[in-house]
Amino acid sequence: MKLKIIIATFVLFLVLASPILAEGNLQTPRTGDAFNPGDSLLITGSLTSSSSVAGATVEIYAYSRELNQRIPILSKFYSFTEDIPVTISQVNQGVLSWTVSQDSRSSGDWVIYTNVSKGVQVYSLTSSGEFEVSSELSLSYGVNAYKFNLGESLTVTGTVLGIGRNPVDGTAKISFLETVLGTSYMDFSDISGGYFVYSKAFTSSSDEGSFDVTISAEDGSNNSALSGTFSVTVTNDLSLSCVISTKDIEPGGTISITGELKDIHGNTLSGVSVTGLITDPASADTLRQDGVTDGNGRYGLDFTLPKLGMAGIYRVSVDAADSSGNEGQCDMSFDLEGSRSLKADQFKLNGTRHYPGDDIILDVKIENDGNVDIDGVIKLYFGDDEVHTFDISIERAETKEISETFSLDTNPGTHIVKLLVIVQGQTLLEKSLDSTVDVLERKEPEKFKLKTSHIISGLIIFLIAYVIIFYWKDARDYLWQRQHRGHLKKH
Repeated sequence: MKLKIIIATFVLFLVLASPILAEGNLQTPRTGDAFNPGDSLLITGSLTSSSSVAGATVEIYAYSRELNQRIPILSKFYSFTEDIPVTISQVNQGVLSWTVSQDSRSSGDWVIYTNVSKGVQVYSLTSSGEFEVSSELSLSYGVNAYKFNLGESLTVTGTVLGIGRNPVDGTAKISFLETVLGTSYMDFSDISGGYFVYSKAFTSSSDEGSFDVTISAEDGSNNSALSGTFSVTVTNDLSLSCVISTKDIEPGGTISITGELKDIHGNTLSGVSVTGLITDPASADTLRQDGVTDGNGRYGLDFTLPKLGMAGIYRVSVDAADSSGNEGQCDMSFDLEGSRSLKADQFKLNGTRHYPGDDIILDVKIENDGNVDIDGVIKLYFGDDEVHTFDISIERAETKEISETFSLDTNPGTHIVKLLVIVQGQTLLEKSLDSTVDVLERKEPEKFKLKTSHIISGLIIFLIAYVIIFYWKDARDYLWQRQHRGHLKKH
């Protein structure tokens, strides 16, 4: 009985002596986050101890209850003050991140735990939200076409992302399986920044037929993407004609392509998908239109050409494929003529009142919104007077800010100011200043005219000066003698 009392007393002592655990605050990772092995997981937040303790041990580890797997992340000593939060970066003396190890198995109940203790005494326990660790990647892709004539190329562009939607680096695998003969081969393409491009040319030596193409991806941490599969057909069984029915082809205008689809026997085919592509020779941009042949095997495709499309030879490619896997192709080209067009803005001069001979500063912004480069001259008019001319060269789709200084030479008066751009003898642009400009007459200073009054005044001044100069000595001697006689009388 005494032993039971002693044990109960000891347990009660431990309970009373043990401090209440303090809670921390882990901000990341958050509930619902997902990571692949090899990803860097940022651990942020704060820890709070229920008591002041020097040299406490701080342990941080990842744990999955489902897998019963624990992975140590950090173990350091740190001194805490009671109820004073300490950030994890303070404990680590820097930002703490964990690269999810490759031996971290897939599970959705991973948690980051923190433990502050000294000896057997625990002062703080903190846990993050549950996050997922998975070795699966996300693969999405697109192809330029699914049916090909010999001489065309298959292009596959794809995006590979981690489970956290972050781009990855690795290798894409493209496998070809011929569905009839069963022959197969595999190609590879590098994944960089989550993006890959694969190109496969079907040459005259390539096997014709239908192929199942399978795409998969893998990164450097052995994470892999779910495979994607699509079918392509390589054949030259159909005959496809194409004609440009539009007479006037202009930038920004519409061009119509028509034609007829026949099988190898010369029969017209209706309800067959037709795809037309127009390639800009300057930028390699491609316009695409889709259509279907009618009951007579004819088709029509309408394209809107880019307004700034460069003048030159444009390639037209039309493909058609029926439900049996046959397809046809037609290639042609057309010459897109140049379209010259300019716009002017911010046209101004340095003031609205000037004199002949003043320095005039012309400022204007000119935009070439046509599809050809332009070389010409700019002429500035004050009324009907051409006051300045200079050359201009501006490329397609270019905007130039022009500042030109010249000496004004025109007649006085109020003038309407306009700017003209002349190209090959034709006025391509005319822009007037918003306000008129006054050219003032420069007045000459009045010349001095000698008058009679001026002559008389000059003579009087001369006589006075003469008298002063020639009679000054006699007057001075007279005054001196008179003063001397007066002095003698006093003595």
